[in-house]
Amino acid sequence: MIFMYRELLTFTIFGKSITLYSYGLFMSIALVLGILVFYKLAEKKGLRISRIFDNIVLVILVGFVGARVGYVLAHLDYYTRYPLDALKIWQGGLAFYGAFLGGLLAALIWFLREERRNLWKWLDCAIPAVILGNGIGKIGCFLNGCCHGRPSNLAWAIKIPVLEDNIARHPAQIYEALAYILVFVILILVGRLKYKFDGFIFFLGLILHSLARFGLEYYREWIITVRLVNIEFSDAQIICSVIIICAIIGMVWRRNIWTKRLFKN
Repeated sequence: MIFMYRELLTFTIFGKSITLYSYGLFMSIALVLGILVFYKLAEKKGLRISRIFDNIVLVILVGFVGARVGYVLAHLDYYTRYPLDALKIWQGGLAFYGAFLGGLLAALIWFLREERRNLWKWLDCAIPAVILGNGIGKIGCFLNGCCHGRPSNLAWAIKIPVLEDNIARHPAQIYEALAYILVFVILILVGRLKYKFDGFIFFLGLILHSLARFGLEYYREWIITVRLVNIEFSDAQIICSVIIICAIIGMVWRRNIWTKRLFKN
């Protein structure tokens, strides 16, 4: 069995004890690598790199707030009893779709105001970086013990100390990390193809990420269950379904625009 460690290191500076949390460390790594990937992809597309950092701090902050709000809403029963714990981000608890929607909203406001012409190119650069960051962040979730899987008797099942139930479970966080990194690789490879329209990688990324999350939800413990036509789904699966449908519609719409422009030329 494998055990996770929420606290990687504790040291003292000027008489004050400081703890390095595994969750915070991997979220920081995810953030840095995500920005670097975004920068490199934008550079290859010939976009104005200097504009990236103009408002990226705002986008990141809004994304983090959205992620935390999404997580708190999903665990509202706990946080109504311990409201101050909602501020303890370093202990884990960020919802990807809250971060995605919050960050996307902030980014769209900036892009539509400053870079409307290149909006879809920027989004094509952003989605691989976001998905890679999510994959790396899941390693932090694994070490932290959050987003845990369902009980399992497989050889690679793990016990999660923070649950204190001595039950072996699917390492769902590792499943997700591998799946999202694979999606990232696919997007990078597809991005090298010549004949594709702006916005294709963005919508493809949304579809592949949502498909991966939808399937892997069956290995995770569900927090909120939704019943539709006598079939149970998790709240994340409902969100994934909506995103997939919207992304397919968006992809067809962008393709039609691209095709019309191609024939005009």
